[in-house]
Amino acid sequence: MSGQSKGHRPAQIASLLREGMQKVLAKGLGDPRLDGCMVTVTEVDVSPDARNATVWVSVLPDKRGHLAVTALCHAAPHIRRRIGQDLATKVLPQLTFLLDDSLKKQAQVMEALAKVRQEQGAGGGDAGADAGGPSVGGGQGDGRGDGQGPGA
Repeated sequence: MSGQSKGHRPAQIASLLREGMQKVLAKGLGDPRLDGCMVTVTEVDVSPDARNATVWVSVLPDKRGHLAVTALCHAAPHIRRRIGQDLATKVLPQLTFLLDDSLKKQAQVMEALAKVRQEQGAGGGDAGADAGGPSVGGGQGDGRGDGQGPGA
């Protein structure tokens, strides 16, 4: 994901597309591959010429992500047409859907950090970190040993 599209117009189109897609998805597409899935548009990148748009989606449950993206790609012309009915633009970009797994990766990192904190708390004893000595975590944290530093 590249973040912001370049230029004011592509950024404006990206915002309108994201809002329009959320409305279309909320109403449903009638595709059985999307039954039982929660699809969220996480980002929309529009090319500088506004001819193409990459739509990043998050899907729950995770195991149905690729199937849901396949369904969205198949329904792209229909989604584009439905969005176009609500927008006052002459041309809408071609839509490409991609699975955004950054939220999943973020959750995995948070779980790993919580596990490390739990292990440090369970096996720490009362010497070492409580005595103001260096932490065992390889210099991570702020040295206070209380788990309240930045990022905790």
